[in-house]
Amino acid sequence: MATETAKPHILIADDYPSILDMLWLTFLRAGFSVTVTQDGQEALEAFRESLENPHPDKGAVDFVLLDCFMPKKNGFDTAVEIRSLSDHIPIAFITAYRDAISRQKTEQLGAVGLWEKPFDLEVVVAAVRAAIKERQAARVTL
Repeated sequence: MATETAKPHILIADDYPSILDMLWLTFLRAGFSVTVTQDGQEALEAFRESLENPHPDKGAVDFVLLDCFMPKKNGFDTAVEIRSLSDHIPIAFITAYRDAISRQKTEQLGAVGLWEKPFDLEVVVAAVRAAIKERQAARVTL
């Protein structure tokens, strides 16, 4: 987890390289450490690795941003597995599809956000920051 002096670490999974590049650059410029993956299976492996052997510069993942629909493992199934490893990690979703099922699934998973492509990057960054701060505040009060 990011400390007050460490950069927050976000894990992003999306199967479109252009979306990954845009999010990577946006969060990097916003002061985050960023790990990107192209599918849910890679994201799950990266998350596990960050818990078991945190990167010396990035630390453990503080936030997970998943595309809803990806090859190998979709974002919803990935979130379920990540929650089984860490039930307090903030997770949000991005999607190209506007449908009630995605909204319902994200609510059931306790997601902190669901943004439809194209989304406002400033809104996403602000929401991610707020969720990380809220998680850190909750850990301090425990």
